[in-house]
Amino acid sequence: MNVSGKIGPDGELSAGRIERAFFSNCHVRAGDDPSRRPVLKDGLLRRCKSDGCWIHGALIQDLTVEDLAGGGRLGTWFRGCIFSNIVLKGRFASTQWQREVSDDAQINRRFDTDAAKRYESIEMALDISNARFNSLTIFQGVPPKLIRRDEATQFLLRPEFREAVRAVSSTLLVVSKMAESEPEGVIFTFGAKSERDQRCAAECLELRQQGLLS
Repeated sequence: MNVSGKIGPDGELSAGRIERAFFSNCHVRAGDDPSRRPVLKDGLLRRCKSDGCWIHGALIQDLTVEDLAGGGRLGTWFRGCIFSNIVLKGRFASTQWQREVSDDAQINRRFDTDAAKRYESIEMALDISNARFNSLTIFQGVPPKLIRRDEATQFLLRPEFREAVRAVSSTLLVVSKMAESEPEGVIFTFGAKSERDQRCAAECLELRQQGLLS
C-alpha cells in the first residue's frame, strides 16, 4: 500500500493498524499557530517504509511503530513535534528529530513555549529502549526525562558537560552543537551495524565512565 498526501492545521488522523505501507511525499504542517497543531494518534504501524515525509509541529500520541525502513534518500523528518506515549520498536532508518518547526525564529519561539507547557502534563514522550537506528540519531526538542531509553546504547549529554565533551571528543561535535538549544540536554544514539558507529558507541561508554555522559 502506497500512502501520500497532506494534513494541515487542525487536521486529525487516527492511524489504526497499518502494515507494510510505503509513505512517500507526505506532509503534515501546523502553520504558524501552535494552538492549531495537527494530531496523529491511536495506532500501530508495522514494517512500513517512509521517504520524503515531513511532519511539522504535530501532536503525535498513543502510537506504536515497529520497524521503519527508508524508501530512498530523504527519510522522515519530525520538526517541532510533541510526542506523547510513542513506542518505537525494531530497526529505524533515516529519521531526523528537530526542535525547530520553521526557519522563522519568532514562530519557533511560539512553538517552544507551547511545547514546554504541553510537556508538563505528559508522563512519557518516547520509548526508544527497544529501537535501533541505522545511523547517528539525535532527539532534539524532547525533554530527556520523558524519553525511556536503553542506557547501554542510548546516551544523554547534559548542558553542563557540553563544552567538556566537545573539547575531548571530535566524534560528538555534531551532538554537542545540536545540544546547544536543549536546556535539559539531548539524548542520542549511534547506528548498530558499521564499525565506525561501534567505535563511537564504545567511546561514549568511556565518556560515561568519566561522568561526562549519562
